[in-house]
Amino acid sequence: MLLLKLSKRSLSIAIAVYLAVASLMSIVAMHQSKRDFDAIANYFELYKSSAILAGLLIESKLDEPRTEIPKDELEASQRIQSLDAKTLTTDELIAYKVLGDLLQYNHKLTERPNISVYYRSYTGKKLVFAKPNEDYKISEQLFDPLICSPARTCSLNMHDTELADRVVISDSYLGNLGTDTFTVTSPVYKEGTIVGDVVVDIRVNYQNLNGRTVETNLVNGFYYVTVGFENYPFSNLAGALILPIDNDSAIIYQLPIIKVLIDNLWVLFVTWAIVGTFHRLYASNVQHRSHLAHAIKNASIDELTSLYNRKVFEDSDFENAIKEGHYAVILIDGKKFKQINDTHGHKAGDLALIHIARTMKSTFRQSDWLIRLGGDEFVVVMPLCPLESAERLATNLRENIVARPLVRYGISVQVTTGVAKATSEETLMDVIERADQDMYQYKDA
Repeated sequence: MLLLKLSKRSLSIAIAVYLAVASLMSIVAMHQSKRDFDAIANYFELYKSSAILAGLLIESKLDEPRTEIPKDELEASQRIQSLDAKTLTTDELIAYKVLGDLLQYNHKLTERPNISVYYRSYTGKKLVFAKPNEDYKISEQLFDPLICSPARTCSLNMHDTELADRVVISDSYLGNLGTDTFTVTSPVYKEGTIVGDVVVDIRVNYQNLNGRTVETNLVNGFYYVTVGFENYPFSNLAGALILPIDNDSAIIYQLPIIKVLIDNLWVLFVTWAIVGTFHRLYASNVQHRSHLAHAIKNASIDELTSLYNRKVFEDSDFENAIKEGHYAVILIDGKKFKQINDTHGHKAGDLALIHIARTMKSTFRQSDWLIRLGGDEFVVVMPLCPLESAERLATNLRENIVARPLVRYGISVQVTTGVAKATSEETLMDVIERADQDMYQYKDA
C-alpha cells in the first residue's frame, strides 16, 4: 500500500513537471511555427507573383519587334538547353531577356540553391533558365502534356478554371535533380494559345523543415499539401494553419503540439526516476503489459496495408459476424503484379498494394471486413450485404483503383474481382471458393 501511495505521488509530481515543461515548449514551438508558416507563405507568394509577372512580361513583348541577342552571348550564357540546335524563337529570346533581368534584380528568388526558374518553350522545345549552369536533363517528357499535365507540372491541357489565376501548383514529385519537388507554373499565351510556361521548381529541403514531412492528397478535387508530422501519432489532431496557393490547392501547416508532447516525454521519465525508483519499476511493468496487449491486438493486422490478415478468421467478433451465413464475399486479385515488381521493383509493387488497400477502405463500409490473404490477393467479407450490392461495389472498386494510377512509376493498377453470396450451409472457405470461380469467369469474359 505504501509503495502504491509513493508511486501515485511520484507520478503526480512527474506529470506536473512534464506539463509545465511541455506547455512552455509548446508556446515556443507555436511562435516558431507561426514564423515558419509566414516565411513559407511569403516565399510561395514570391514564387507565384514572380512566375505570373515574368509570364505577363513575356506576353506583353511578343507583339513588339523581334528581340535580337548576339549569338556569341547566347552560346556563352549557359542558360539555354534544347532538344535540337534550332535558332531561338521570338518567345524564347524574350524569355531569355526577361529572366535575365529577373536574375539581376531579384536575387532573393533566383539565388536560392533549392530554386530553379526557367521558361519552358513549347514552340522550340527549349528550357531558358534565369541563371546559368542549371544541371537539368532535358527530354521530350518535359514538353509532353500526357506526362506533365496529370502531374500538374505544366499548364497544357489544364481546365480554364484551373488557369483563371494564371498559376498551377504541382503535387510533390521526384524532380529532375532527384529530390522531392513542387512546381509553380504560369502559362504564356500568344493569340489565346499557350506557347510556353514560366516555371519555378521548388526542391524540398527537409533539413529546414525541422522533422516535418510533406505529403500531397487530393480531396474532392482539391489538392492539399500537408506539411506535418506524419511520423508522429495523432498529428492530425493538433490543428493547422492553412495557406491557399491557387484556385484548387492549399498548404496545410500542422502545428507541432503532438511533437512537443512526445519529444518532451523524457522529462516525465527523468522526473519519475528522480522522485522514486519504485514507481519507475512500476511504470516499466505497465509499459510491458501495454506493449504485450498492443502486439496481441496487431497480430491480425497486415503490416504493409494495415488491413486484416488471415488470423482475423480466428477472431470471435469475425466469427459472430458470419455465423448466420448472411454475408457476401468479394475476392480481389491484382493484375500483372509480377510484371510490376520485375519492371519497377518491389517498392512499386508495395505502393500498388497500398493503393489497392486504401481504395478498398474508401469503397466499402466500416462494418465490412477487409482482409489481405497474401501477395496480391484480398478478400472482403460483407455482413448483411445483398449479392447485387456486392457486385456493384466490386465494380466501383475496380473503377476507383484504375482511376488513380501511380504517376511516379507510370503504372496503371488493376484488379480482378469475384463475388459470391453465402448460404447457411456453407463455410467461409466454400464461399471464397465460389468467389474464386466467379473471378475466373470474369477473367475469361
